Amino acid sequence: MPEPTAPLYPDILGLITGGDRLDAGVVQVALAVRPRVARAGRTLEAVLLLQNATHTSMDITARLIVPEQDAQGKPERFVASGEPLAATLRPAEAICATLPVSVLPDAAPAGAYTLAVAVQAEPSGTPEPIVLSASAYVPPETITRLSEFKSLAFSTARRGLFGLVVEAPFSLLPPYTGAALAAEYISLWSPDEYAGAQQALDRYGELVRHQLLPQLDLATLFAPLYQATETAVGAADYPLQPAETYFITRLLVAVLELAAAPEPASAYPGQEIYHVGALLARGWPTDGSPIPLPHWCRALLDRLAQDEPSGLNGVYLLAGPLYHELLRDAIAHGFHLLRLVAPQELGSADDQRAYGGQLVEMLRQHGPALQFVDVYLPLVLAGIIAAGRSGPIAPDHLQAVEAICQHQTQFGEVDSLVAGLIRDVLDWARAAAGDQLP
Repeated sequence: MPEPTAPLYPDILGLITGGDRLDAGVVQVALAVRPRVARAGRTLEAVLLLQNATHTSMDITARLIVPEQDAQGKPERFVASGEPLAATLRPAEAICATLPVSVLPDAAPAGAYTLAVAVQAEPSGTPEPIVLSASAYVPPETITRLSEFKSLAFSTARRGLFGLVVEAPFSLLPPYTGAALAAEYISLWSPDEYAGAQQALDRYGELVRHQLLPQLDLATLFAPLYQATETAVGAADYPLQPAETYFITRLLVAVLELAAAPEPASAYPGQEIYHVGALLARGWPTDGSPIPLPHWCRALLDRLAQDEPSGLNGVYLLAGPLYHELLRDAIAHGFHLLRLVAPQELGSADDQRAYGGQLVEMLRQHGPALQFVDVYLPLVLAGIIAAGRSGPIAPDHLQAVEAICQHQTQFGEVDSLVAGLIRDVLDWARAAAGDQLP
């Protein structure tokens, strides 16, 4: 045992995981999969935390173990990229390693896959334990660097009785199937994009402000957006229930209510992009700098530029030609709302944008068929939060969604991460509803 006067070293691994770890004495480990909910045909990562718990340098080898077969018994659908990790940990050092895994496009979707990493540690001398403490000083720049990893769902589950093998679960969704590809090019950016938005606002900003924004309230929007949602999701072969349609519609309406509010409060950094009314009231940049506008508003301005309006039937446009762009905004807003009430890591901002883009394209093309996770993450779950933040939650609809989720988690293939997310959102909703629910 170390002497009572031994120096304190920062417990970096514990600061990231909240204290959880798989402790092998000389080395401590934890493992996460990023993203936890992946798609076939994409690459995911095993994120391995390693911490040397001794005064001695440690040679580490980490070998990735992928599933031998998919849920349908097809072998070699998961391919570990690269050689095993080799690293030397200095005394008390903590590192984060990423080990990529390629998933073949025909890998079977399922909610019960696991990745594992076998770790071997060879001390350079006689290992003597050190005192790791959460109260030891950590520089602010290190705290900032750790924040990237705190939202990951780390596992400390041990596989087998022999050796040091840590494993973590993940789910796999069907691959995104797009249209046949052809040679093409797109402009990634040009100064015309800033100038185009500025010119459109100069021309149509007052029209949007005085004719469209007054129409953006729950009473006016709910019925047409409900019908549009029912049609769009139903065309993608998902048996959408009224309660699910209700909460998706509430999320769509919430995005537009932010546009109509004169000075809405921001619930998270970046929400200001949806504050169209506030932008129009104070004025927009005219110096060629970026103008923050949501997808639905940019699409609206493009449409107005192509078809000079005599009047602006905003509700028709939002429930019709602009619906998918509004949905794209609702997905992005929804992921932020989920983070307000649930701690689960749902991928990086790039992951979420890609996921949202795929989901919108699946609806545009009426396939492939949507799964439970596609509809609930984030649309239905974030719709529950949006409804609860704006007023009382409809108890009948909430109970109906609870029943659907209970059935799916018991009899469907729902990943533990998604099941935990559902539980957190429904617990929050019940607390928000108070005595409205039995």
